[in-house]
Amino acid sequence: MAGFRSRSHDPGTVGVRTFAEAALFYLAPIADDGPFPDWRPELDEVPLVAPTVAGSGIAIATGIKMGPVLVEVGGLPDDPGNWEEHGSTQVHIREPLVSAVGGHEPITMFSPAAAGHYRVDVYAVNREINRDLARKPKARKNLERYLVVFTPIQQPAEAPDAADYQPPR
Repeated sequence: MAGFRSRSHDPGTVGVRTFAEAALFYLAPIADDGPFPDWRPELDEVPLVAPTVAGSGIAIATGIKMGPVLVEVGGLPDDPGNWEEHGSTQVHIREPLVSAVGGHEPITMFSPAAAGHYRVDVYAVNREINRDLARKPKARKNLERYLVVFTPIQQPAEAPDAADYQPPR
């Protein structure tokens, strides 16, 4: 996995090239050994971002079924209009979130200063370009890009104690 120079908000920020499988990639605790998205069943289409079933990580839906995507964790973009899509969710994070790709060491993408509730905003660009890189191998120059922003929030009033926290539905 190689780093890339971000064009989102800070030219010095380095992101990570990771791999989408089954049109998803995850940022989840290393202990969450097989994260699954916690989609709300009443939704007609898959959202850009959702908490994992364990509630402590996130699943991000990609346009590409399988292949490389570029991911950056950082602050809010200076110009959100440069991004084609935006989605958000809330999770309870207790430990670092990693991006793990089979056969490679997991890469820590976000380490919370303290365990707690976070709003997660995901910005995406180029999701419609490369649905299948196997059919368009030269399209690799237009990889999907994602900016993930974590913002600490107060524990939701309706949520139980942190130990019993369930993701919002």
